[in-house]
Amino acid sequence: MNWNNLLPYTPAIIALLKGVVKTNDKVWDTLKNNEAEIKMFFERIGIVVKVRDENGYAYLHQPDAKGDNEITFEDKQIIKKKTGFVKLDRLIRREPLSEAQIILSLILRERLEENEITTKNEIYNEMMNFYNEVLDKEKQNKDFDNVIGDIVKINFLTELVKDEDDDMETVYKIEKIIKDKIDIDKIKEIKQKLIQKYATD
Repeated sequence: MNWNNLLPYTPAIIALLKGVVKTNDKVWDTLKNNEAEIKMFFERIGIVVKVRDENGYAYLHQPDAKGDNEITFEDKQIIKKKTGFVKLDRLIRREPLSEAQIILSLILRERLEENEITTKNEIYNEMMNFYNEVLDKEKQNKDFDNVIGDIVKINFLTELVKDEDDDMETVYKIEKIIKDKIDIDKIKEIKQKLIQKYATD
């Protein structure tokens, strides 16, 4: 290993490969000071660096031929000419969400239009709209806690203030990266389908 070849912005590259980089992360300044070079580094392997200065975060995005047709026919021809392959393997993994995680993500995305701060109690009340009454409330609450924990891990939610006296008053911040991931215009349609599904189960 020749450490003389090490790029000065390597810490920012590694942080991006690991997940979302926020303004309070120690590598943020490195990322911003070398933004053009870092973007070029990833562009050479087919990855886009999304930097949202106004919202205070950055992350990696791999264009896909599916969905919004980010990769055009002309793009595919360039990829084939450059690499000999029709398409590139995915580096940025897509982790499928459970239905409960989707429900909470939709709730948070809609709520963000009004306020980025919420509490565990408010989250519970919103999630209850999707479920029939259950006898085992303790189990349901544990399930809700697990879902909240999962959403924190994917950076849609951040715990701000833990209320030791009343856990239900624990305060969370809804992260604006959720705007990049969920289309607000499709939320009502998806929510209605989920409500109908759970109401008839």
